[in-house]
Amino acid sequence: MKAAVFSHEHPIGSVELHVDESANNTLAGEMQCAPHYDQIAHILHDINSGLPRGNNMSMEELRINVRLANGCFLFPAQGFSIRELPNDGTQHAERTAELRAVGVMPHVIENFFVRRPAREWPLQHWQAPDIALKLKMEDELLYEIGQDVNEHSNGDSTPNNHPLSDWSLCAQLHFNHWKDCVFTARHRQSGREAFVLVQVPWSNRRERGSWPMFQFFNSWNSFRRRCLRYGEDIEQYLNTPAQQELYRRFHKEMAAIDAVVYSGTTCIGTARLCDYDRSMGVIGGIFFPNAAYASVQKLIWKFYEFNDSNGLKYLHAAHLNVQINNNIFLSPAGGIEICDIKELQDSPEAPEVIVAGLHWQIIENFLDRAVPLPWLKPPWRPISIEEKLDFEQKLDQLLLSMQSGGDHNQDKPLPVRNWRFDYGTLAVNSLNKKVLFDLQRSNHGQFVIVDFNNPSEAFEYFENRDELP
Repeated sequence: MKAAVFSHEHPIGSVELHVDESANNTLAGEMQCAPHYDQIAHILHDINSGLPRGNNMSMEELRINVRLANGCFLFPAQGFSIRELPNDGTQHAERTAELRAVGVMPHVIENFFVRRPAREWPLQHWQAPDIALKLKMEDELLYEIGQDVNEHSNGDSTPNNHPLSDWSLCAQLHFNHWKDCVFTARHRQSGREAFVLVQVPWSNRRERGSWPMFQFFNSWNSFRRRCLRYGEDIEQYLNTPAQQELYRRFHKEMAAIDAVVYSGTTCIGTARLCDYDRSMGVIGGIFFPNAAYASVQKLIWKFYEFNDSNGLKYLHAAHLNVQINNNIFLSPAGGIEICDIKELQDSPEAPEVIVAGLHWQIIENFLDRAVPLPWLKPPWRPISIEEKLDFEQKLDQLLLSMQSGGDHNQDKPLPVRNWRFDYGTLAVNSLNKKVLFDLQRSNHGQFVIVDFNNPSEAFEYFENRDELP
């Protein structure tokens, strides 16, 4: 594949790259040097010869970048080497050099050099930056991280570094005028490689001390699924038949599950939830609000206005619940958020629902299977939102009464919860009226059956769904 080679913003040559079979994850080719190459040739010669230089110039300071013809920038673990080749001795012979990229991310070689036809890049709805914008995206993110380190150090001798400060980053894609960016990343110590989606609009609110929001993807497929659906999720925004067909084809190919979103007992909209980050139990999707959402929206705005522990009270006040289309309510350990920011009301993108910290069985049973497994079997029946909240209030009261009554039997009761998703109601037994709860922060098991009619023997624990009676 053809590629352009740069030092900072200046083109220094072009090259036809191929996979070097003699080395692992290595691309190589003969570079035809451009005029600007002459200005750095002596520096490259000294670096390759191991000669000391007064300015101590290195390949990193030359900021070499290689942009493939499809717009993807290489991000090799061991960097680039450029060694000038001898010419034929004629006066006007063009300068050539061998370029090698060592430690290229495997997905680049597999998807762009081995696979036929090659994978699409950039992904639909995203744009690949030119060299100037790539450098700007990287510099802006590094500035934001550095700025945040200073803001959050509070005078301490050891600042509280942003997590991305431990990673080397290479800008790859941008969306919506480069406010949302995709970087390939490599951990400086472990060498772990990943994709990172960074939402720059949040990071621009420096005066509020908010850090750049980001999401890691450990695999090419999870990253690709997330980015493909980023800009095409609401049919009402799709104006042409071609766009609508793309939307339908995309959602036919991608596993998703429909859901209803509640604030208290009020339905405030629907969502189509997809796998965002399986390793963290995160699913999410575009939120389709109804008219009732207006009464909750200001609480969501307040949550993002503070974007810290002070904002959590507003999120808690919204009392969000999500019920998927098999009538099961989700009880995520990390809670439920609606990503809706007041300052971005003019953006064409719709808000999202994020559900974080689900048990792996939820994703496996409802997203990975063409025909989802039934979650409830008779005599268990699904519940309404009113029943869910009522049963959780009863369980709160039961635990508080047991605690105040001096019941210290640690093998039976649950701890009094300090977070709303420590447990959530799943179902009711239609024969004996016992209630099934999902547990998130318990050493007893994943599920508990509570008999409110017999408080002394109220709790029966189960480790997995298959054990339920």
